[in-house]
Amino acid sequence: LYVCYKGQWKATRKSGDFAEGCANMYRKTDEILMRAIVSDILSYMRYLRDQLGFEVSVHQIDAFASGYMTELCSFNNHECMYCRYMKGHTQIALDCVAHQRALCDKIGTEPFFGTCWLGVGEYVFPLFDNDHTVVGLISVSGYRGDPEKTRAQTGKVCAKYDLNPDEVIHMQSSLNEDIPPFEKVKQVIEPLKYMFMLFQQYMERFAVYFIGADLGTSALFGRISFFLRNHLNENWPEAELARHFSISESTLSRMFRLYTKGGYRGYMNTLRTTIARVYLESSDISIRELSTLLGYSDPNYFSTVFRKLCGASPEVFRKAHRNRKPGE
Repeated sequence: LYVCYKGQWKATRKSGDFAEGCANMYRKTDEILMRAIVSDILSYMRYLRDQLGFEVSVHQIDAFASGYMTELCSFNNHECMYCRYMKGHTQIALDCVAHQRALCDKIGTEPFFGTCWLGVGEYVFPLFDNDHTVVGLISVSGYRGDPEKTRAQTGKVCAKYDLNPDEVIHMQSSLNEDIPPFEKVKQVIEPLKYMFMLFQQYMERFAVYFIGADLGTSALFGRISFFLRNHLNENWPEAELARHFSISESTLSRMFRLYTKGGYRGYMNTLRTTIARVYLESSDISIRELSTLLGYSDPNYFSTVFRKLCGASPEVFRKAHRNRKPGE
């Protein structure tokens, strides 16, 4: 039997290889398409940020974007000066993720402008699948929120985290007072929303071409990836993680090899390092606090892992990237 891939007919070793040959052919084709979609998404988000001045970020998409979060992670945080300042507080950074998750669970399918729990005004565009189930959200942030609500939120946050109210209010003055009209924002965000919808559809299609994989295991790994990203400050042994999701340790290991092209430990180090890069570029959080935030008990070990994956220590990386101009 023969399988045609990119115009070339290739012989299979035996008749039983026909299905595997077809699966590999479609898998390679779809993976190329997905990489292209992710590249286009990132290029468009950079254009919105660097050319139009929109602080765009995407959140809670782990359930369908597992395996690609390292690429998308640079747009997984609000980058305005106020958010950078607030998230320099480790617990605030963790709680912000929890608030995003709660928002994603309760919003409908219509976009809106609102004031977040830290007092920042933002446009929120839900991302949903073909069944209109919300699977994530796009945020256009960095604006002054509703004055009354912002004052109330500021008081709560300062009391809860023992922050200096005057300093927080001063940092809030850096927020943009010029809120663009909804139609203008919608005009440029709608294409991005549909790019993510297309990406989500290809992720589902791609899953069935993995040998031994199906939509069920893809969705399960999405939940595992989502869980790990929201528990980065914890260290889950692989055996305990498998028990938590009611699967065998061998099945969990196979899933990591299948969906991440690497093992569990390598995936976690890559994920943590990618998130560390964002914090180092956008905040003044100390290396010790950052290592704790990411689940490393030893800051020296964190620095060793970071240097191995990024080619420079966290301190050197921060000095080289903090003063970059947008688009560099």
